[in-house]
Amino acid sequence: LQMRVVCKVLDVPSGVKGGHRSGKGTVALGTMNTPGLKSSKACLSVFTAAGKEHKYPLDGSSEVKMIHDKFIDQGKLTIVWTIPSRTIFVSDANPAVLRNLLHKLRAVLKGENIESLKEITKEKKSDLGGQVSMVVNKREEYPKKGFPSATLKTLVLSGIGLKRVDGRWFSSTLLTSLDLSRNQMGAAPDKEKMKNMVKLVNLQELNPSHNRLVGLSSDVFSSLPPSLLRLDLSFNLLRSMPPLDNLHHS
Repeated sequence: LQMRVVCKVLDVPSGVKGGHRSGKGTVALGTMNTPGLKSSKACLSVFTAAGKEHKYPLDGSSEVKMIHDKFIDQGKLTIVWTIPSRTIFVSDANPAVLRNLLHKLRAVLKGENIESLKEITKEKKSDLGGQVSMVVNKREEYPKKGFPSATLKTLVLSGIGLKRVDGRWFSSTLLTSLDLSRNQMGAAPDKEKMKNMVKLVNLQELNPSHNRLVGLSSDVFSSLPPSLLRLDLSFNLLRSMPPLDNLHHS
């Protein structure tokens, strides 16, 4: 998994914040390939709307002096590096997403192997400050080419006659709310695709109510991300549910 936080960010040499202003950008935690090495290594990257990128390899060649997270509930975070001598100021971030990234970052700094990290890809300037909410009111408005996956947090696809699961939903890893209500998804809603729900590491609300779901298997339930707070299965045709003791989520 590549963790990415859309935020305002300022990445400057330590001690020279004055005269600099933060701008829209992203902070990403993932892996980077190193020429001559078969394996990739963990890396924190900062992208700015101006197209600049700073990479901080997390293999010992970069050293964190301090992480200031007192105001993380306000979407703020400061990371001070000893090597190189730079400071990253993050603000206007989604607090839940920022906490998730910080948790993973601290795990990597402790030497834990985060096998799910993916290679960091360069940001498109158009992704920065992009669309955070999408509401599709008619089937003909449904995206044919893709979703703004780098920034999308809310996706509403209610009442447009959907019958199948679209795997593109699961590329929007910042998504916190997915509304699939009042559609026509039936007895077997693409079980294998549904397992990709685990990729939505920030998802808090999932609403597939008012569909034609007949039963959900335990492996689909176990794919629900730990971040999920609300699941609405009302007004379906459910005849069976997996035993609760087989679930990873309550």
